[in-house]
Amino acid sequence: MRGRRFANLFVGASALASYSDVFADQLTKFIASRGFDISPQPPQHIPRTTISDVHGLANYWNDALARGPGERPGDLGGLDRARRVWLVEMGLAIGTPDGSAVYRRNADFWHAMLTLSTELAALSLAPTSWELAKDAVADSAKRVADKIGHGALEIGKYVAVATGVIGGAIIIGELIAASVKGRR
Repeated sequence: MRGRRFANLFVGASALASYSDVFADQLTKFIASRGFDISPQPPQHIPRTTISDVHGLANYWNDALARGPGERPGDLGGLDRARRVWLVEMGLAIGTPDGSAVYRRNADFWHAMLTLSTELAALSLAPTSWELAKDAVADSAKRVADKIGHGALEIGKYVAVATGVIGGAIIIGELIAASVKGRR
């Protein structure tokens, strides 16, 4: 029965918009089902999760960390720091025998989970290397087309001027020819 109730705490997690949303959903559900203690740092309401709960949460977030943000350029320092803290917490949590007792490091566990979810959520919003490359090529192609269009417009102006000059020269030539014929 306890395992089934625990499984319900993860229902719909994959349908949520971001890792931050998943964290908030898990926090809310665990507070409602287990009660909470107060912490001076966020999250301030720390669920009284059991050792079994912590193992289930650890599995979920370890999978999320393994999937990671994908190939994203930029500063991954925040994620690296969150990963290090998370791995320390996981080592401590996994080393604790499974059971229904409240996990004694709940505050540290939930603080690490908040940091990890925030970093994963932020990085999932950043464009991938492929998206950056694709956008750069599209932008370059547009700029080339704009330059070619501008160049064609300028050439058109010169052709129009040249055509006017040539047309004017032809008319002047015809006038001169007519005047020369008229004198004969």
